[in-house]
Amino acid sequence: GLNTGTYNFTANLQSNDPANPVYSFPVVLHLTGIPNIVSNVSCLDMDTIMANTTVSDSILVYNDGCGDLNITAYNNSTSEFNILSSPITLAPDDSTYIQVQFAPTTNLGLIHDTISILSNDTTLSICLKGFALPAPAISMDTSAINVSLSSCNDSLLVQRTIYNNGLGNLDYRIGGSEGLSLQEILDTFRNQYSAITSLIPSVYDFSTGSSGYYISDGGYDMYDNGNRLTATTTTTSPYIYYSDNMVTATTDLGPQGQYFTYEGIGIWLFAADIDGVSQFDISGGLGADGFGVADGTVLTSSIGGQSFTGFVKRVYNVSEPSVNHLVIVPEPNTAQHNFTSNTDSDQHTITGLNGTNRIYYLLYASRTGLATNYIDNPTTQAIMDKFLEVIYAGRLSNWITVTPDSGQVNPSDSSVVDIWIKSVGLSAGTHTTSITVNTNDPLNPNLTIPIQLTVSGAAETQVPTTCLDYDSLLIGLNSLDSTLISNVGCDSLFVTGFNSPSGQFSVQNLPLHIAPGEEAMAQISFTPSVASFTQDTIYLYTNADTAAICVSGKGLAASQVLLFNDTLRVTVNKCLGVQSEVFSFGNSGQGTLYYDLKSQELYQDTSRIVYTTSGATTLHSFTNLPSSADTIFFTTVVNGDYDSSGETYSVEVEGTQVIANAAQSLTAGTNDTAIFYYTGPLISTWLSDGQLDVSMINSPAVDIFSLPSLNMHFVQVKMGTNTPWISIQNPSSGSLNGGGVTFVNIDFDPTNLSMGVHTSTLVMESNDPGNPNYRIPVVLTVVEKPEIKVSVDCIDFGVVNTASVTDTIYIKNIGCSDLLISGITFLDPQFSTTIAVNVIPAGDSLALPVTFTPNAGTSGTLNSSFTILNNDSQQNVCLKAITDRAPLANATHVINDPCNGTVIFTDLSQNAPTQWEWDFGDGATGFVQNPVHTYLKPGNYQVRLITRNNAGRDTAFIPVDMTSLLYADFSMPDSVYATQQFQFFDSSEVATSWEWYFGDGDTSNLQNPTHTYSKPGTYFVTLIVSNGTCTITLNRQVKVYSGIGLEEGEIVDMRVYPVPADQRLELEWSSHNIMISLQVHDASGKLLLQKDISSNESETINVSSYPTGMYILRMTDEFGNISHRKFTIRH
Repeated sequence: GLNTGTYNFTANLQSNDPANPVYSFPVVLHLTGIPNIVSNVSCLDMDTIMANTTVSDSILVYNDGCGDLNITAYNNSTSEFNILSSPITLAPDDSTYIQVQFAPTTNLGLIHDTISILSNDTTLSICLKGFALPAPAISMDTSAINVSLSSCNDSLLVQRTIYNNGLGNLDYRIGGSEGLSLQEILDTFRNQYSAITSLIPSVYDFSTGSSGYYISDGGYDMYDNGNRLTATTTTTSPYIYYSDNMVTATTDLGPQGQYFTYEGIGIWLFAADIDGVSQFDISGGLGADGFGVADGTVLTSSIGGQSFTGFVKRVYNVSEPSVNHLVIVPEPNTAQHNFTSNTDSDQHTITGLNGTNRIYYLLYASRTGLATNYIDNPTTQAIMDKFLEVIYAGRLSNWITVTPDSGQVNPSDSSVVDIWIKSVGLSAGTHTTSITVNTNDPLNPNLTIPIQLTVSGAAETQVPTTCLDYDSLLIGLNSLDSTLISNVGCDSLFVTGFNSPSGQFSVQNLPLHIAPGEEAMAQISFTPSVASFTQDTIYLYTNADTAAICVSGKGLAASQVLLFNDTLRVTVNKCLGVQSEVFSFGNSGQGTLYYDLKSQELYQDTSRIVYTTSGATTLHSFTNLPSSADTIFFTTVVNGDYDSSGETYSVEVEGTQVIANAAQSLTAGTNDTAIFYYTGPLISTWLSDGQLDVSMINSPAVDIFSLPSLNMHFVQVKMGTNTPWISIQNPSSGSLNGGGVTFVNIDFDPTNLSMGVHTSTLVMESNDPGNPNYRIPVVLTVVEKPEIKVSVDCIDFGVVNTASVTDTIYIKNIGCSDLLISGITFLDPQFSTTIAVNVIPAGDSLALPVTFTPNAGTSGTLNSSFTILNNDSQQNVCLKAITDRAPLANATHVINDPCNGTVIFTDLSQNAPTQWEWDFGDGATGFVQNPVHTYLKPGNYQVRLITRNNAGRDTAFIPVDMTSLLYADFSMPDSVYATQQFQFFDSSEVATSWEWYFGDGDTSNLQNPTHTYSKPGTYFVTLIVSNGTCTITLNRQVKVYSGIGLEEGEIVDMRVYPVPADQRLELEWSSHNIMISLQVHDASGKLLLQKDISSNESETINVSSYPTGMYILRMTDEFGNISHRKFTIRH
């Protein structure tokens, strides 16, 4: 049983030799053993594979001899088989695996070979065989496809051909480069993971991994509480809990983090979207317990144009199942990994994940029952490639369609693929993607074709055509509904604002960003402000257009409590007993307010306890309670290990259970809050001993988190009771119409209260939909102080005709201590008193005389006040008096403009006149206090002013000298005859110069000039007069007639006879002319007769008194037409 080597021992010889009873001597054995090489197989069958692919297997070789076996070389004759192992020395009873790879290329069919294992024993020969199938060879145009579409509802066909230049059938499947969501990956992996596990040699179906946050054993001592996952952002728990086939959001992986775990047969997957995670850790204990070997590697793989890095850790060479980590991170990345060589630890850390948003972690195992279980790099690479192929297969961009997306091409054949590129639903701009052709060609398993699409176009809004009807709603309440907004355009639609003409509708969730072809719900709120039906249109403002949404709703009249003060503050004197205060409130709504007002003292307290044991019970005791209450309100909060079935808590109040088995399956680290109340006969029992006990009881399954703050019970207690020192007088309840105000008397009784501040609450329960339970704080201040009260608010002295008058008021102290009068101040010195400082004991009063002494020469109504300064509150008393004296009239004047005669009068009368009567001396009068009057002619005027008040009247005269006032006037005939001389008569006063302008170019500087017009027409005569200081200009019009024939515009249908006339002159005219007046002028133009005409067709004029001569007759009709006739009189 010994192996080659040197063995030493000592031999002892015992005898009866008295001198040397025991004789010892060394023995050395030199043993040379012979090795014996043995294998478990005589022939290794590598199965059937495709040319240009590889497969590996192993041969177990062990040393059955007693000497070291030195394996020095491996020989074989064909290139299709490769020996991957190195020379090795095996001690007796030791063994190793010889790795053999079958890699056929050009030779097809059954291939034989022999491996010769050379050693210091005999050469061991083992036959090898494998079958090589013909391989396909794909050829395809993979150049980029660049397309431009000018509409978002367009499409374009691009065709590419797949050629098979190989000897075997070409299988292909076309997918895209779009990454799958976690849910899609979970669904895909669940259905296809067997394609991955088929690549794992001697795959082991380890147990557990669906719940909790670690694998306790896994079977065959694979783990010792290992596979614990953490990330650098983990804040609520040290480990990430397994989600068991469900995508779960968690801030453990960043603000937007989410993940899932899936336990399959022989494989376990963790996939996560990470946000801000820099490091990912796998930790815990392994069942290898320090035996075996730990190694690792870094792999890369690509699919669909996307590259990935795989970080591998393996623990093997033990009888327990091997543990294999494969952590896959998308590129680009700066990730690295490290792991311990201690096979008792599951530690594997991936660092440098900043900027990475997706991570995959595959866990799998191999178990052969021997001490190897090794999964080499080529096999691990195949596992990684297959995993990526499974989760990334078939994901095309939604604007790409490929037909057919899979198929088989025979050798030397081809297949045309239609690639449809569609702009439907895309925004304007450039869109990129790629398609991947996955094949069974071992040399070209994946081909990628980049695609770029440029879309030009605009956004377009589409909204429903039907109205959004909110039906009926109380004013002050709010109703929320939603309507669909679609972007049927080609660019992104931004809804940024809105307008509601009625102001009762609003959009709550703006801004909205809607991609082309997408939809979004606009949340529209109806808040009625009037009690009527409202039909409105909401206008949505977008970057494309303005969209109109029809909305309607009916507002119902609602009540609304209107409080004039948010806090009722009252100060009472303790010695005065019950004192009242008026509390007022209103109804600013339109509906009738129904209210009930009551007082209430509020008790509130909280208790928070961190528990430290599993199945803990915490006791929360509350003291200083009110003696009675109608209702007790409870709020309880728990946090801890309530994430599994059976992990619950219960609540008891004074031994009575009020909550049972709550918080089942609560997410770890999340609060569970319960709010409840109790009203009933038990309350008096609970409060009878002045203490209220609340117990929170965890079920035995509730464990302890390592973060203590998470193991917590919290209780809040609130209760109310009537306030004994507040009494609300009737009506404490009632109704109030819209717009109304009511007043409620509230009595405050300080008898049993200490000095200081006391608080309570008024509770108003009403039908106000916005706030049905108003709580008005009450602050009562109890004092002992003086309190001043004055017998009257105002002293009215009435009408005072004397030098002075005195009245008396009383200052009372209705308070509880001395009232100190420190001073009395008057605003008007006409009022005074003889008392300045005084002390009024509680319950006493003081007579205060006030004297009014009016100032001499004053009269009228006087309003003033005086202030009583004291140690309570400042008191103001108003003062009224009327001084009654007859006025003394007086005034002054100023000539404002000597040229136009404007004079300003100012009243200087005394004793407050109330009426003024002016006589300006030129016949004009006035009745204002300070009039302005204009004189038209020069002269000396005596102006009289009469003033009046209740006591009498007075008169004053004011001389006004206007003798230098310039006055202008002149007279002239209205009409004359051409070549007839006539005179202008000046009637101006104080003038010293005259300038006449006759309108025909002639002028004169005479005072009374004559003038002759040479031609008929209408002329404007201007007279400018001056007195050296002032100038006045007058304008008049004169009409000049020719004196013969008819003038333009004359009445032609008229007879005048006899001519010459003696006694009578007869006039006749046609009936279509209606005459209204006539005039007779002598030859100088002097008017002799003017008469209104009442006849329709004739008139007779008595001319017997007119001397012989020539006269002019002037007739005017109803239209203002004037006709002139000359006639002569001869007696």
